[in-house]
Amino acid sequence: MLGTMPHSAPLAKPVMIPGAPKFSMPVIQAFLLRHSYFTGNEPVHDFVKLTLRKMAYGGIYDQAGGGFARYSTDSRWKVPHFEKMLYDNAQLISLYSEAYQAFGDHLYKEIAEETIQFVFREMASPEGAFYSSLDADSEGEEGKYYTWDISEFNQILGNHASLIRKYYHIGGQGHWESGRNILLRTLSPEEFSKEQGLHPSAFKTILKSARAKMLKTRAKRTRPALDNKFLTSWNGMMLKGLCDAYRVSGKKEYLNAGMDNARFLLSNLMEDDGRLFHCYNYGKASINGFLEDYCFLAEGLLSLYQVTFDENYLLKARLLAGYAIEHFYDQESGMFFLTSSLDPPLIAKKHEIYDNVIPSSNSSMARVLFLLGAIFEKEDFVEISERMIAAVKDHALKHPSAFANWGSVMLGRAYPFYTVVITGPECLEKAAAMQKKYHPDVFFCGSETESELQVFKDRIVKDETMIYVCSGKECKLPTALPEEAELYFSQSHTKGFTENSEK
Repeated sequence: MLGTMPHSAPLAKPVMIPGAPKFSMPVIQAFLLRHSYFTGNEPVHDFVKLTLRKMAYGGIYDQAGGGFARYSTDSRWKVPHFEKMLYDNAQLISLYSEAYQAFGDHLYKEIAEETIQFVFREMASPEGAFYSSLDADSEGEEGKYYTWDISEFNQILGNHASLIRKYYHIGGQGHWESGRNILLRTLSPEEFSKEQGLHPSAFKTILKSARAKMLKTRAKRTRPALDNKFLTSWNGMMLKGLCDAYRVSGKKEYLNAGMDNARFLLSNLMEDDGRLFHCYNYGKASINGFLEDYCFLAEGLLSLYQVTFDENYLLKARLLAGYAIEHFYDQESGMFFLTSSLDPPLIAKKHEIYDNVIPSSNSSMARVLFLLGAIFEKEDFVEISERMIAAVKDHALKHPSAFANWGSVMLGRAYPFYTVVITGPECLEKAAAMQKKYHPDVFFCGSETESELQVFKDRIVKDETMIYVCSGKECKLPTALPEEAELYFSQSHTKGFTENSEK
């Protein structure tokens, strides 16, 4: 049952978490965030906050330009392997956005937005798709593009050089090798300002100017090589990241970029019957799609639907799931094969189930099928999802870090799952108000007018916007108030869904 990923993706094997090298592992952090939400486990809650802060302050994060390197070569997040991957940054945009929803710490929102700006600046194509990666090396040296010597710092920052050197530990903890320094920090701007006897707003102005100067200087250097192919799966992750960031920021540029990305993928990498291509390069789609392409693009489309209520995205996600069942599903094991039935036969066809630096394609597909099954009332989708979960349950209990995304899917089944249906002229505005908070157990549907989708049947009230909160076949009394609707699905999960319900 246990197999490998396609050539373009990270290796799929049981995850170990050593001291070094140290990967960000957003799959694990996302599971722990959900776990703390559902259980109220404070130590887990605190662990997630600490990890996200340490990553954001470390050298693994590009302090000047935003975005995360692939991993840290040490155990303290200081010295990165400077390669930047789209799949890492896409997932971390989602993770930091969710952390901001959950905890309200503005650091997380800043990191998500700075990472998006890095992707827009260095990994976005004019067509609306996103490139795959940036090399670690430039001019034959790893990290040369990103690191600094003290004399260069002094020259470009002038009177503020000493202050900014202290903030980023240039010449101290930031020293790396050959006189070069990696930017890192240990304090927030507010904490550092207090330590230096400065007003926070004054220091933030200085810091903003210094970062702009550093970026301008860095832009004159030889850039690391760009892998300029588009991968459907990794673009699907970035699509989801843009939607998650839009939820917390409300910035239209993120939504517009997401819609442009979806438009490109659906137009150039998807055929009318739901078949996907894996790769697009130099104006041509190639390589028959792997399972990861179907599940990650479907997850991106489901996210885009929830912030636009454009039913086309929902229908495309269902088409992808249906195609995957027809061409990838293994009836014997209950899992999905890595490759399509249209691909040349292999000596041994594999199922990819281990969650690693990206979720396993089967765990992602289990989530997709459950969500689509709930929205479209397709019991066959839900049954396949539940069979998949049952098949890995024992593995997950023995090796939880290797099944973290499965764990997130399982949490969604262990606790009540809610469908929030919003109808009427203000459906998007009221959905946006509720989606600013962290609700991993909720799927939002909306329509201004009549719809053929079953979830909207008999729920359109002329000239009024109404909110219906349902779990399974039970629905709360409808309300026009987002804050009242939120009370329905923000109460203790252990109490069940029994009070104030209408059948």
